[in-house]
Amino acid sequence: MLSSGDRVSRASFPRARFSHRALTAATTIAGLLACASVLAQNADQGTPAPGQAAQTAPENSDQLQTVVVTAQFRNQSEQQTPLAITAITGSALAARGQTSLAQVASDAPSVTLLQDEAAFGPSMAASIRGIGQYDFDPALEPGVGIYIDDVYYATLTGSLLDLLDLDRVEILRGPQGTLEGMNSEGGAIKLFSKTPDATPSTTFDALYGSRNHVELRASTDFTLVPDRLFVRIAGVGNHQDGYLNVYDFGCANPSFTATATDGVTGTYSVAPGFLTHAGSCETGQEGGTGYTAGRISVRWAVNDNVDAIFTGDLTNENQENPATSLIYAGAAPLNGIPQSPGVENITIPTTSGAQLPYDSGKVPAMIPSSPYASYASFCLPAVSNPALGLNEPAYCGQDQTRLDGWGTSATVNWAINDNMTLKNILADRGYNSTWYEDNDASPWPVGLGGEWLEHHQFSEELRLNGSWGTLMDYTLGGFYFRENTVYGTHQDLWYATDAGFPGATVPPLPVGFFNGYLNFLGEDPVLAHDRAGYLHTVWHLAPKLDVTGGMRFTSQDKDYTYTRVNPQGGTGGSATLVSALNGYTGTYSATRWDWRGDIDYRFTDQVMAYAQYSTGFKGGGVNPRPFYVSQAIHFNPETLSNYEAGIKSTWFDNRVRVNLDGYFSQYRDIQLTLLNCGFIPSIAALGQGSPCALPYNAGDAHEKGVELESEARLGAFEVDASGSYLDFQYVSLNPNTGVTYGMSTPFTPQWQGNMGAQYTIPFGNAGSLTGRLDASTRSGVYTNPVNDIYNRLGGYTTYNAHLTWADESNDWQVILQALNLTDKFYWVNIFDLTAAGGGSVTGTPSPPLELDLEIKHTLM
Repeated sequence: MLSSGDRVSRASFPRARFSHRALTAATTIAGLLACASVLAQNADQGTPAPGQAAQTAPENSDQLQTVVVTAQFRNQSEQQTPLAITAITGSALAARGQTSLAQVASDAPSVTLLQDEAAFGPSMAASIRGIGQYDFDPALEPGVGIYIDDVYYATLTGSLLDLLDLDRVEILRGPQGTLEGMNSEGGAIKLFSKTPDATPSTTFDALYGSRNHVELRASTDFTLVPDRLFVRIAGVGNHQDGYLNVYDFGCANPSFTATATDGVTGTYSVAPGFLTHAGSCETGQEGGTGYTAGRISVRWAVNDNVDAIFTGDLTNENQENPATSLIYAGAAPLNGIPQSPGVENITIPTTSGAQLPYDSGKVPAMIPSSPYASYASFCLPAVSNPALGLNEPAYCGQDQTRLDGWGTSATVNWAINDNMTLKNILADRGYNSTWYEDNDASPWPVGLGGEWLEHHQFSEELRLNGSWGTLMDYTLGGFYFRENTVYGTHQDLWYATDAGFPGATVPPLPVGFFNGYLNFLGEDPVLAHDRAGYLHTVWHLAPKLDVTGGMRFTSQDKDYTYTRVNPQGGTGGSATLVSALNGYTGTYSATRWDWRGDIDYRFTDQVMAYAQYSTGFKGGGVNPRPFYVSQAIHFNPETLSNYEAGIKSTWFDNRVRVNLDGYFSQYRDIQLTLLNCGFIPSIAALGQGSPCALPYNAGDAHEKGVELESEARLGAFEVDASGSYLDFQYVSLNPNTGVTYGMSTPFTPQWQGNMGAQYTIPFGNAGSLTGRLDASTRSGVYTNPVNDIYNRLGGYTTYNAHLTWADESNDWQVILQALNLTDKFYWVNIFDLTAAGGGSVTGTPSPPLELDLEIKHTLM
C-alpha cells in the first residue's frame, strides 16, 4: 500500500519531467529539420513507396481529385469502395484551415467530435451516428475507433489529435466490426501520415493571430541512401492564450445581494480570509493551447519485394483547462430522482455571520455575468473532526492539463509474388497525463478532483492479402492488443455525504463546514487484452458485380483493481465510505463474432450502388467509479446490427460527385452512465443509490438515417456539401433508470450539415487569390443519458472564412483566416452533475471570433 507521500510524488514529479521532455523534443526536432533542409536540396531521387495510397491528380484541372483509400485493406478509389466513407486529403484540410481532429467533424455527416469537459481532462467526446463515448475512464471503451497509420489508439485521453503532416483522413461510418474490430461500433476515424518518398521537399508554416496565437509547422523529406533509405521529419508548436478569465469571487464581489437565505434577505460580504487574492481580481485563464509534437519516419526499401517504414513520435501538451463557466447551482430534484442532500448543506460564511448555500437561485452572484468568466478556486478548506478521525489539510490543485505522449511503430510490406503480399504492423504507444477539475466552478467547497493516467499499449497486426485468379480477392489477418493503464485520482467530494457515512455517529461540525467526509486517493491498475482473427473476401462474380463477405472473431478480457485510501494512506477517516472497495478486483471477459455481407453493382464507370449488412460491438467491463461495494457491478458489451444501402455517382466528366446512403440499425444493450442507481434493488435496499456514476446496459433502440455528400468543381469555382438526418428511438428500456422513451443518447443530433465554397482568381505572374467560406450547422443534443433542460446543448450554425494568395509556382502562400466569423456564442459542451447529487451544471463556451495570418513556404 502506498503512503500519501508516494502519491504526492506521482502527482508532482511527472510535471517537471513533461517540461524537460517537451524542451528536449522541440530542440531535437528543430535541429533535425534545420539539418534535413540542407540535405534535401541535394538529395538523389529514388523509388516511391509501394502500395502508398494517395490522391490522384486529375488529368483536367477542372476535374475533381480521385482519392485512393485503404478501408478494405487494399488501394481502392473512394468512389469504388462500397462503404459510407468520407476521405479528406491533406490539401483539403489545409484549404479549410483544419489542424485539429475535432475540426474534421464538420466535413462528414453524422460525426460529432468535441473537446470534453474539464472534468475529463485532455480527451474527446466522439460519436458517429449517435454511437460513441464521452467518458475518458480507461475502464470504458470508445465507440469510435481512432487509428494512426493503421495503429489503434485505445483511449479518449489524448485523442484530440493535431493533424500533423497528414496524407489523408478516412472516416468510416457505421459498424466496422469485421474491418477494424473492437470498439469501432459507430465507425472509425483513420489518420494516415505522409511517408518518406523519393522527392526531396521542405515546408515551413508560421501563423500568428488572436489571443497571441503562435503556431509553427515544418516538415522535410530527404534521401540518405539513393533508392534505398528515405527520411521524413515533421514538427509542430502551437500556443494560444485562453478566452475565459478566472476571478477571485471575494475580490470581484466584495458585497452582493442574496435572497431567501435562511429566511434572511439582504446584502452580504464574503468573510475576510475566505478568499484573499492580492492585486488584480483575475487569477488565471482557461481555454488556452500549449502543444508541441514531432514525428520522424524512416523508409527502408530493402529490395524490390520488401519495404519497411519505422516511425517515432513525441507529443507534449501543457495547457490551460478547457474553458468552464458555472450555469446552475442547486440541489432541486430533477425528473423525480431524489438528489444527494449533501450539497444542500454546503455554505460559505459572510461578515454578517450568515451562511450562504450553494444555490444560484438564492445567491445569484455566484453565476458570473459573462459566460467567459469563472469563479473556480481549485481549493477546498481544511477539515478537522477528531471524533470521526478527520484531520484533512486544505486541498488545492492547478487549473492546467498536461500530457506527455510517445509512440513507435514498424510496418513491413513483403510482396511474396504477383498475387500475394504480407503486411506486419508492430506498434508501442503510451502517455502520462495529469489534470485537476473544480466541478462546481465556484469558491464553495463542493468538490475537487485531481487525476493522473499512465497508459501503455502494445499491438501487432498481420495481414495476408492475395487473389485467387480474377475471381476473388482476400485478406486473412490476426490482431493482438495489450493495454496496461493506471488511473490515479484524489477526490475530495463534500457533496457526496451529508451526515457522515452509514453507521457512524456524527457530532456536529462547525457551521459552514458540514461536509468533508469523503476524501480519498485511488490508484487503479487496468489490464486489458484483445485477440482477433478475421477474413475479408471480395468475389468478382461478373464484370460489374461484386459480393463481399467478412467475419471476425474477437476475445477480450479486462481486470480492474480498486485502491481506496485516505490522504494519510489508511482506510479509515475520510475514506471510510469507500474503503471496503480497497483491493477488490473486478473482471470482465467476452467473445464475439462479427459479420459483414455486401453486394455492389457498377451500372457504369461513374455510378455504383451497394447494399450491406454489418455488425460491431463495444466492449463491456466493471464500474470504475463505485462509491459503495454494492455499486461495483459489471456491465455487458453493447452491439449494433446495421442494414445499409447507398449509391455513389460521378457526373459531367468527373466534375460533380453525389453520394447518398440510408441505414437502419438495431442498437442493443446500450451502455449509459447513470448518475443515480437507486433503481437497482440490491443498491436501493441499502440506500446507496446516490452518489453514483454507473455504466449500465439500459436498453435497446432503433436508428434510421440518411446521409448525403456532394462536391463539384466548375472551373475556378469549387463547392462541397454534406448533410445527415438521424431518427433515434428507444424500443425497450430497463425500468426506473431515469431514461424514458422519447429521450436520446448523448451527443446525438437529429440534423447535421455543412457546406464549403471557394473561388480562385488567377493573376498570371502575380499568382492567384482564393476566397473560401465554410458553414457548419447541427441541431441540439443532450450530454446526459437522462435528458433534461440542464444538459441540452442548443443547435447552432458557424462560419469560417479563408483568403489565400499563392505565387505562380505555389511555393509561397499567405493566408488570412477568420474562425467563427460571426462571433457566434454557443455552448460547446455541458457537464450536468445535478442527478449525481453534485448540484452543478457547468459549460464550455464557444471560442469567440479569431483572426489569424499564416505564411507557408515550400522548397522542392
